[in-house]
Amino acid sequence: MPAAAGLRAQLAQIEESMAVLESQLASLRFEKHQLLQDLGEIVYPVTTLPAEITSEIFRHIIPEIRQSHSDEDEDRGDADDNVRHRYHRLLRLASVCRRWRAVVLSTCALWNSITVLCDIVRDPVKLLQAWLPRAGKLPLDLEIRLPRFDDCTIMSILGLYSSQWRRVHFLASASTIFPIEHFPVNLPLLETLILPGIASSDSVLGIGVLKEDEGLALTSLTLSHLHTFESTIHDLHPLVLRYLTLPALTHLKFRDLNKTGLQALDTYLSHSSPTIRTLDLSHTRFSIAHTCFVILPTLRHVSLTYPACSIRDVQNFDAAMKSARFLPSLESLTCKLNGFVVELAANFVNAISLRLRGVEGTTKLAAASISIRDRDIAEALGNLRNLGRRGLKLDINGTPVCTE
Repeated sequence: MPAAAGLRAQLAQIEESMAVLESQLASLRFEKHQLLQDLGEIVYPVTTLPAEITSEIFRHIIPEIRQSHSDEDEDRGDADDNVRHRYHRLLRLASVCRRWRAVVLSTCALWNSITVLCDIVRDPVKLLQAWLPRAGKLPLDLEIRLPRFDDCTIMSILGLYSSQWRRVHFLASASTIFPIEHFPVNLPLLETLILPGIASSDSVLGIGVLKEDEGLALTSLTLSHLHTFESTIHDLHPLVLRYLTLPALTHLKFRDLNKTGLQALDTYLSHSSPTIRTLDLSHTRFSIAHTCFVILPTLRHVSLTYPACSIRDVQNFDAAMKSARFLPSLESLTCKLNGFVVELAANFVNAISLRLRGVEGTTKLAAASISIRDRDIAEALGNLRNLGRRGLKLDINGTPVCTE
């Protein structure tokens, strides 16, 4: 057993070492205190900016996530991350400091644009409930893909803010059916409404917002600010145009417009009296398009994509373009032809060149284009060469085209 003197000596050494360490700790604490004090006195210019400027900066650094996700084969995990990306960046900004948190949460313009794919996001209800109130009273731009189940809950949440809807795009899968009674009717700010153009196998619209049934309550809905209507299936045209009053409509875009849709369009024009300036038709019979030109004399811009037309159709169009009562305000015309027929293309050129030169009583055409697919031209030339091999004498000459 060690002697008492030895133990006391060891204790003395330990106390001496502890004193040295405590002295070092005291010195470090003092240095830390000085550094913290100096750090606290530093003024960061970015934190002294007025809240209005800070919020404007935030609006520019937060990317807009407004992508269309209509592709059925898109990667679901990536889409989920994409939808949450803007939301998480806002939350990260808010976590930097109390001042930034206050700015982020109080800047309504950071929250009035949202894309939610409800069938992909893990909890779309909570996301919408957390996001929408932060937009305050600002107009809302929404891109919502409705889920196959529990769509009524989603629409109920969105309906609470229907008075703020400005630009709304609903997407839906073929099996999504949404009853009309859940669609809001208080839409004073609505400018653009895009409905899904997918029909299910039993011919019920992919989204039943305009589902036709005996209990339909949408006959008196007026959208006083809506200026653009786009539809991609002909069954939707008469439903929308029959039940909605759209006095401010200026843009129409149809795919496969048929006679029923044309009749509904005529009825709509009589009860809404809009001034339609732009018409975009794709995969529509040219005779239907021609009738649209007649009943829409205020048109300024026309786009035709792959119209189903005969030579006689285009000849009639060429003849009509000579009249000051036919499309008198036309400023631009774009046509993409499906197939190449020399006489058909020639009549289009005649009609366009006539208006480019100017017809008395009409607006001089400012822009025009006719597009013919390369493969169609190649096929036509191939057919001519085949005829040449069979003995037909061919003389194909190219001449320069003069433009004013």
